[in-house]
Amino acid sequence: MPSVTCWLSESDDSNSNNRILWRLDAGAKVPGVDYFAQFEVPVFRTSETAATADASIVDPTLAYQAPPEPYKLPPQSRIQVRETPQGGKEFVFPALLNPGVALVVSAIGIGCIKKYFPVQGHHCIISALV
Repeated sequence: MPSVTCWLSESDDSNSNNRILWRLDAGAKVPGVDYFAQFEVPVFRTSETAATADASIVDPTLAYQAPPEPYKLPPQSRIQVRETPQGGKEFVFPALLNPGVALVVSAIGIGCIKKYFPVQGHHCIISALV
């Protein structure tokens, strides 16, 4: 019987914004329309679940986990990180954080508008600018 190691989470749908579900995909190439089905499988700890991780098994999520130290913004960064009353974090990106990128995107946008929506005469501010 397959077992789930201790570092894997069991099924949990108590928080609709952070559900943990296990999904089993089954498929087969058969004559005619190929078979494919997807099942949600409930997974729970039992008395047979190992209490500690087997040292020979490497956690496959290790590469995707957050670093142990929290990220610190460089001193010259204009991005602000604030704690929220609910215990979360709010990231504030000020306007014109990258003025060069903003200028290039604006120029491309104005060029596209002028090309694809031509205006006769100069009664459009965009036509006057370009």
